[in-house]
Amino acid sequence: MFLLNGWNEISDSYSEIALLALSHLERSFPRAGIIVATRTHHTHPPLPGSSRTRLLSLSRQQRAEYLAKALQSGAEQLRVILDGDRVLDDLTRTPLILAEVTTLSLSGVPIPKTKVGVLAVVMRLIEQADEHRNYLELQPVAGYSRDYLADLGAQMTAQGDVALDRRRHGASFILSVAG
Repeated sequence: MFLLNGWNEISDSYSEIALLALSHLERSFPRAGIIVATRTHHTHPPLPGSSRTRLLSLSRQQRAEYLAKALQSGAEQLRVILDGDRVLDDLTRTPLILAEVTTLSLSGVPIPKTKVGVLAVVMRLIEQADEHRNYLELQPVAGYSRDYLADLGAQMTAQGDVALDRRRHGASFILSVAG
């Protein structure tokens, strides 16, 4: 089984390559299932005989069940917070955001009231984790991972790219950020 996530993130300049790669994957593994997870996009994955399924937002009851399984004793407290805040209620109807908010709650970190805020705090926790912190301080990153990613994201967005082309973003990228 192959799970391909983010079809909607493929820019028009890479869509033909992506279509060819997906066709090659299907031919190379004819007995495997292929699931393409994506937001609505104008280029549909070319999978003959496939069906489209729309995932619905979580209901409050489904969210409460998830919290009960994930948090046990702290579930009710977080549920009250989420149910009582219009922004958090809406954000946590998406399973990914709900999972991240649950991680924040387990970590004892205050929960921001925006999606970007939630993701920023989650990224900070990941960066501070023992298994990542030391690597982010060593060369070539040397503590500048956020700066590198911000600059790289700005360059790619300006060009309409969603994939890193090493010929365009190789060593010159690192020099432009560090300089």
